[in-house]
Amino acid sequence: MRLYTYLATEFVTYSEIYHLIQPISEIIQTLHTLKYFYWIVDPSHRSGFKPKGSDGNRPTREQIIEMRRYMLLYLKQLVISSSGTQEEELQGILNYLHTVHEDDNLIDILDMTVNLLSEHPRTMIPAFDRRLGLRTVFKLLASSSEMTRLQALKLLGFFLQRSTVKRKTDAMQPHNLFSLLADRLLLHPNSFTMATYNVLFEILVEKVSGLVVEKRSSEITADWKIENPAMIKVIATLLRHAADNIHLYDIKLRFLDDLILLASASRENRRTILQMSVWQDYLFGLAYVYPAQEIQVEITDRVFDLLKILLHHAIKYEYGGWRVWIDTLSILHGRITKEDYYRKVNKIVESMKDDDENELKPPVSPTTLSGSQTPIDEQAASTPTRSTSSRQVFKTNQLPPFTISEFKYSSMHIRLLHNVFDSIEVDVRLWRS
Repeated sequence: MRLYTYLATEFVTYSEIYHLIQPISEIIQTLHTLKYFYWIVDPSHRSGFKPKGSDGNRPTREQIIEMRRYMLLYLKQLVISSSGTQEEELQGILNYLHTVHEDDNLIDILDMTVNLLSEHPRTMIPAFDRRLGLRTVFKLLASSSEMTRLQALKLLGFFLQRSTVKRKTDAMQPHNLFSLLADRLLLHPNSFTMATYNVLFEILVEKVSGLVVEKRSSEITADWKIENPAMIKVIATLLRHAADNIHLYDIKLRFLDDLILLASASRENRRTILQMSVWQDYLFGLAYVYPAQEIQVEITDRVFDLLKILLHHAIKYEYGGWRVWIDTLSILHGRITKEDYYRKVNKIVESMKDDDENELKPPVSPTTLSGSQTPIDEQAASTPTRSTSSRQVFKTNQLPPFTISEFKYSSMHIRLLHNVFDSIEVDVRLWRS
């Protein structure tokens, strides 16, 4: 303990000796010590290597955590004091994060890496890109620990925030990493919390902070821009696949409120959303065609408020904006048709279950007037009735195929048109005045 306290405090300030050491060799040795000697959880089960120092008098967990804290402080000083591109130093850290799978053994290293990218972007961001640090991010996103996933998202957020447009495009688009991001987070669909949403929203607007918070303190202003619009699809996908509960409703409301504020604050934000492919489908996926609770009605109201802002902008400012209106009506028709299909299928399945339960009941034997049993005709027993045959055919063909019916106006269509027409009438009255 005293040794690493000295290395992290007094030794790094003693320039005559400190500048004579080779940072890369010291970094590798320190990481090796952390990996094999000062581990918190036995790594032999998941990581697959045999740790050392498990025999004899081993320090307590609290003492090891304290020693690791000083060792990481010393390690950080070695990285930032290194001359050159710092690629080799960062590669050693990424190798550690790749080969260690216990969350307790890597969370402090990951936190230090996030701080390095946040505090020293000029040297660390290019090194992170050249050393393919995004592979480490997506490896960590599969962790069962929410804190590890949040720090991995912070790592991704700082990389995107401090990268140039070209570097960001070259890193994310060739392999469609935003879609992969949603897939990795869907490995834990029931762990989508407000903290996870806040980090994803920070990546959306590239306002990444160093803290993981449940409630965002900063308010959305006119200078907030949608920098990574693909994150809207990521968040909407996570919300659509998560099971409905009171916490998910809160996240949906927060997400829709944030989008409304972003769309209201800037014309560029509205144009960015309108340029996304089938953005209407993401929004309609958050709404409820047949809401059963008051909060579901509230969420649907938020969706239509956002649609009103976007469609009014499209018709008023964008060339050919009426096409967006037509597409929205068509997508809404498909959404309602699919919801009706699901409701119909659920009724059919319930009816089939009731029929199967009735068939499992023991039949009543027919009796003659004298009470003696009448033998059942063997041919009649082997010949299925019409109802039985149709039910067997239905089970063979499973469920009826989904088809989109002819377009017809529903209450949601009327509501959508009313909102847009109301906005247009307001503009007309302003022009006349």
